[in-house]
Amino acid sequence: MLEKKMRNRIDSGDILTVTVDVFDTILLRKAWPEGLQFLEVADVMLPLFHKYINSSITAYEIYSWREYVRKELLSAKSQTIWQEAQNSVDDGQVPDVTVDVDVTLEEWFRALITSLQIKYTGKTAKLPDSFLQQLIAIELEHEIKRLKPNKQLISLLRSLRLSYPSLRIFFLSDMYLSASHIKKLLERYGALDIFDGGIASAEVGAAKFSGRLFHYIHKNGIDDQPFSIYQNLHLGDSHHSDVIMSSIAGAQAIHYHHIRFRRLR
Repeated sequence: MLEKKMRNRIDSGDILTVTVDVFDTILLRKAWPEGLQFLEVADVMLPLFHKYINSSITAYEIYSWREYVRKELLSAKSQTIWQEAQNSVDDGQVPDVTVDVDVTLEEWFRALITSLQIKYTGKTAKLPDSFLQQLIAIELEHEIKRLKPNKQLISLLRSLRLSYPSLRIFFLSDMYLSASHIKKLLERYGALDIFDGGIASAEVGAAKFSGRLFHYIHKNGIDDQPFSIYQNLHLGDSHHSDVIMSSIAGAQAIHYHHIRFRRLR
């Protein structure tokens, strides 16, 4: 049914690109609370925090400070955007408020490291960049363990690439992971070759849930490749983000929700 729908849209001659959501579409996640996942990964990170900061740090502290610093970063970014908009108004200009506030994994973990340094040492000191990179690697490994590839959809997209050689396929994700991190996950599951590139929302300040990411790629392209939202077919599991918002932006859309995950959630 899905293959027929996609081929019919592409055969119409109006579709030059396909964009695909990543999590719960191409890569399927096990259904458990995000907080529990963060607590589990904190336990794996614990020896590194003992080594580089203080041996008294607990896994729960890493987890709770992780949650806290993200809220603080989001608040600070929102305040900055508001202040810049206010300054524009004061200068008689139209403010630019077309930004979705989020933080990248690097920003998040740097703030976490700094916060725990201050708590336990009263100051910040330069630490090896390898500390941050090891934390990111642990996060990605944990993501990999709780994911499984959607083999049926991956096979379908490969089939479409063979049938339509000029068709370009991109991934779009509302996620704190960077596009390069997502590519590593896709590569681990043998799905990276499907895509011509992709974008993660936190890196560009534009998300699918607001519709801004669809407008962003229409204006700026993806990975230096030109892109028209009006000749795009988008596929994803969120009815709001992937269907409604992409359609409003001008794309054609198909709602995809893996039946096994519909039962689990």
